[in-house]
Amino acid sequence: AQLNLCRSSGNYKEHLKWWKQESRGGDNQKTMWWFGYHNRCVLQLGVICWFRARNKVIKHNIKLINNPEEYENAHLFNKAFDKLMDYTPKIAVYYGDEKVDWDEAKDYFNRFMIKDFVKSVKEWDFPEYFDYSYTSKQMEEYEKRFRSLRGDLFTGGIILKEYIELDKTGGHTHEFRGFYYKGRLIHLYHNSENYEDKLDKITKFAGKIPKLDSNFYTIDFAVTKEGKFVVLECGDGQVSGLPSDKEIEELYDKLLNRG
Repeated sequence: AQLNLCRSSGNYKEHLKWWKQESRGGDNQKTMWWFGYHNRCVLQLGVICWFRARNKVIKHNIKLINNPEEYENAHLFNKAFDKLMDYTPKIAVYYGDEKVDWDEAKDYFNRFMIKDFVKSVKEWDFPEYFDYSYTSKQMEEYEKRFRSLRGDLFTGGIILKEYIELDKTGGHTHEFRGFYYKGRLIHLYHNSENYEDKLDKITKFAGKIPKLDSNFYTIDFAVTKEGKFVVLECGDGQVSGLPSDKEIEELYDKLLNRG
């Protein structure tokens, strides 16, 4: 496994500059980014495989912020669901190649979407949601299509998730991402200026979420059509998309000081 290490003087901003250069133009979909601490500096490490790179990580006296189990606890939605079930739409989980009973699913959900244990897909020819109007045969074909679209990135199995309508302005939803360190919300950013006046409310809501069994993770929130806050997804903080440059520095500062 390839382990990319910063070679700066210990200033995390230099590490950040290095990471931006290294991450441009590569096949980042097949690269996992792991966070660690070294000499009071937050590092971001690019590794193809955590297990194969572990000895190299230890050799450089770097302690990863999450071990593989903690990574899965936040990154696989089915593993986090028990903690989030009061704040997120209901789901049905099918492991591996377990056959989905589509008639049962249509009875359980009014409308639902398909995802694997990590992600859904957004393609012009793939429905945003499904309902009773689809036959079981059609659903089987859409499941095959979903697995094909996810390809090598398909993870764990199938999750059917209740579809809820989100509030939109100009066709854009109002979503927020919270970064958590050891169960504590340390940073929250949003994709909509229209909801700046609601940041206090979403921050309060985000602070109520039960702690996941992970040291560093993210939770994504949105505003429903009825004006309520809801949890959409969660993920390992090491591989979650980062905010603007300014907010990245703020996040690193908070991580450096352990929140």
